[in-house]
Amino acid sequence: MNTKTSSIISIAVIAAIIGFSVYLNFYQKPMAGKLAVEPMKDGKGIYVGDASTFGMNKPGPNASLESIARWKKHQEDLKAISEAGALTRTGDAYVNSGNYEEAIAAYKKAYKIDRGDRMYVGFILIPIYERLHRYDEALALLDEMEREFQLSEKGKQDFAATRTRLLAAKEEIKQ
Repeated sequence: MNTKTSSIISIAVIAAIIGFSVYLNFYQKPMAGKLAVEPMKDGKGIYVGDASTFGMNKPGPNASLESIARWKKHQEDLKAISEAGALTRTGDAYVNSGNYEEAIAAYKKAYKIDRGDRMYVGFILIPIYERLHRYDEALALLDEMEREFQLSEKGKQDFAATRTRLLAAKEEIKQ
C-alpha cells in the first residue's frame, strides 16, 4: 500500500471516529444508572462510567439541586480517581527503584481511596508484602479484598491459591 492510500484510509478512519463521537454526544441521550463507554468531547480519551454523568458540564444558574449535587459528586469522583492513579504511579516508581517501603506507603494510600482500581492496587501490594516476608499483612489484605470484592469462581480459586502460598511461606520462615 502506498503512502497516499494509507493517508486516505487514516483520514477516513479519523472522520468515522469523529462522526461517531458527534452522533453519540448529540443524538444519543445517556441513561442514568447505565454504564457509558464513550469518546471524550476533547478527543483525548474514553470515558467509562455512569452514563448520567458523561460529558457533564458545570450546571448553570437555573440547574436543579439534584443536578448540582450530581455534578459535585462527579467532580469529587474524578479528583479521587486521579489522586489514586497518581499514588499508584508513585508506588510503581518506588518499586522500580527498589524502595519497597515507600512503594507500600503510596499503594496503601491509593488503596484507601474508595474509587479507582482498588483490587489492582491490592494485587500489587500482596507480592511486595510477600517479597518482604510480611505475610500477616499480605494475608490480612487478601482477607479484606475477598470480603469487599465480588469474585468469580476463578477469582476465588486464585485467592485460595495465593492464601495457600502465603501460609506455606509463613510456615517455612518459622522453621
